Amino acid sequence: KGLEKIIYLQLNDFFSQLGSGFTWVGNQYKVSDGNNNYFIDMLLYNYKYNCFVVVEIKCRKLKKEDKGQVEFYMKLVDEYVKEPSNNPTIGIIITKVCSKFCKK
Repeated sequence: KGLEKIIYLQLNDFFSQLGSGFTWVGNQYKVSDGNNNYFIDMLLYNYKYNCFVVVEIKCRKLKKEDKGQVEFYMKLVDEYVKEPSNNPTIGIIITKVCSKFCKK
């Protein structure tokens, strides 16, 4: 949560590092498959690529299961959020070892 708050406070900087075309959709964005609710750390939209972008923030080293989580969220967005005219959703995983901001 600490790293997430820092990113939210510095969104302009964050977007410039990602590149151009990104717009904000929401944080802790709720997607429901009818039975369960899931919360995506950040959901963006890129108007140049015409697609949604799932961003997951991990305040630790990358684990192999993180890829599966992001792919699952991408599938949910493709099924329940995107329009047929949108390109498939892409995913970004942000990781950092940040003992200053994260509880161990």
